[in-house]
Amino acid sequence: MGVQYEFIQCFYPVDKKGESLFSDVEIWVDLFAEKRLCAYDPQTNDVKLIRKERKKLEMAIYEIVNRLIMQESESVFSVEIMESFAQTLNELSVMLKEKYPEKGAIEFGSLGFEGGIQVAIDTPAHERHAEVIVNRLAEEYGDEFFEDLFDE
Repeated sequence: MGVQYEFIQCFYPVDKKGESLFSDVEIWVDLFAEKRLCAYDPQTNDVKLIRKERKKLEMAIYEIVNRLIMQESESVFSVEIMESFAQTLNELSVMLKEKYPEKGAIEFGSLGFEGGIQVAIDTPAHERHAEVIVNRLAEEYGDEFFEDLFDE
């Protein structure tokens, strides 16, 4: 049997301090990680990256996102701020694809922000790990989730 992967969803508030237009916005990142790089919380049934990998990911994300907060404080035009947000998401997407390449120990899956809007998706990674996603959702929501989904 080959290497087994887990489906991991990470959420990061854009502004941790809550002092900007983005204080209520979260960025979410989907990753696929080898089981050896995962930590499990049996009480909440959460799967996440081990602390070392989680910290590296968080640092990389906030290195880019913090520039957005700085740009926001320097701008008075909301159009400029939204352009900066779009550029920031694009930068994050590029960085995550480079940092977590296809068929690596950790693979980039997708990136989005509050409300479930996907900005970037690595379709081959999702196709390769479709079974991992289904298993994770079944664990989290139960088999009824799929029964309800396909009954409609």
